[in-house]
Amino acid sequence: MDSPGSKSKLLVRCVIAAVVGLVIAGVDNLAFEGEVGPIVIVGMLLTGSAVMTTVWRTQGALLAGVVWLWLPLSHLVKKMLGLPDTLHPNTYASILKLAIFSLVVVAVGDAIGLALRRLNGGDTQKNA
Repeated sequence: MDSPGSKSKLLVRCVIAAVVGLVIAGVDNLAFEGEVGPIVIVGMLLTGSAVMTTVWRTQGALLAGVVWLWLPLSHLVKKMLGLPDTLHPNTYASILKLAIFSLVVVAVGDAIGLALRRLNGGDTQKNA
């Protein structure tokens, strides 16, 4: 059974993941008027998911999904509200492609994080 302490740890980790995701989406949409290079966003997604998975093991891999969600969601909301976007073409199909690509990037980051943890002798089965 989960203890109240483990539930509060999970909540804190979810908030951290949400903040990281919001920062990445903010950089993608706002930095340099939304014209930051895609490689920067890919690097941020890889780094964020790898760090979370290295630190929090398999739970970090799931929390990396929270990080991922904000990027396609920000473009989807802008499209639905009719706001200008830097995604070209600004279509639902483009947003779906972005979502799939960025999810693959996060999955690669998760794999890197688990590999780093294993190389450092960490247990990948138990959550901290």
